[in-house]
This record gives sequence, C-alpha cells and structure tokens, in this order.
Amino acid sequence: EGFDFELGLTEDESVFARADSLSDWANQFLLGLGLVQTELGKEKGEIGEAVDDLQDICQLGYEEDDDEEEIIEYVRTIAMLFYTHFNDDAQEIKPILH
Repeated sequence: EGFDFELGLTEDESVFARADSLSDWANQFLLGLGLVQTELGKEKGEIGEAVDDLQDICQLGYEEDDDEEEIIEYVRTIAMLFYTHFNDDAQEIKPILH
C-alpha cells in the first residue's frame, strides 16, 4: 500500500478561510520540522527550495488566480518529499556497539 494523507484543512467555502487554513498548516508543519531538523535553513537544492516555497505559503505568498487545488497538492508533495529525505538520513545512522 502507498503513503497517503490529507492535510486536514477547513471545509469552509470561504476562499479566505481556506487560505488561512493552508497557511496555518504550512506554518505549523515548518515549525515542527524545524524543531527536529535544526539545520533546516541550511538545506540546499530541492529541499531548500521547498522550504522557501512553504515559507511563502505561510505568508499567503500566492496569487488569487493560482489554482488552490494545485497548491494543496504541491504542499502534500513537499511533505512527502521531506518524509523521504529526512527518513533516509535517519536510516543511514549506524547502531552504536558496546
């Protein structure tokens, strides 16, 4: 089975409420990730770019004519990218032998 999750955004029909919900989700996600990945701000390449994009979304840094569903799908993709990236790093840690 594949990896699947929903962001848990509001079902409110107001575009402003949905934008706020997405912004809040991205903000809390980055906050939590930053607590466990203390060097997150130093990430380069695809991961660094994704962090920058999430920071823009936190500040509602997207245009009114941007497709909301595309943005939500992009945020889900970023979350899965981070999961894969940071999980692979954790698997490379060798056990300590006593």
